[in-house]
Amino acid sequence: MRWVRKVYWKIVERFDKLAYLNHRLESGDRESDPDGYSELSREIFVIESRMWANRGIKVHVSVPRKEGEPGPWLEGETGSYIEFDTLQKFKQTVVDREYELKRRKREGREAWIKWVTAIAAIVGAVGGLATLLRLYLTYHGKKP
Repeated sequence: MRWVRKVYWKIVERFDKLAYLNHRLESGDRESDPDGYSELSREIFVIESRMWANRGIKVHVSVPRKEGEPGPWLEGETGSYIEFDTLQKFKQTVVDREYELKRRKREGREAWIKWVTAIAAIVGAVGGLATLLRLYLTYHGKKP
């Protein structure tokens, strides 16, 4: 059964690199290989930074910049990444913005449904009044 796990993690590595790296980070021994541990952490930061930056672009949010620094991106061996604290704040900002945009979209749909319902109610009321007028005129012997 050991080979099944190996094959499984090879497939995960190919299709979901972040999950694979998190697995290796959790299953690895930090004391025996501290350099490998920090390398895995940096690689995870690179992937997460890129992923969250793309999500931020979709909702028009940019990575916050600290005062006196040229930019929030740090250079590593595997690529550019955002510092941990800055990335956590940025994640929260992106999630809040996504929620806000979804809420606005939902409220827009609800407003549209309210307008359609109001128009249907007005048409129904006008139809009811027309029927009532016709019945009144028919009852009193006048032709409508």
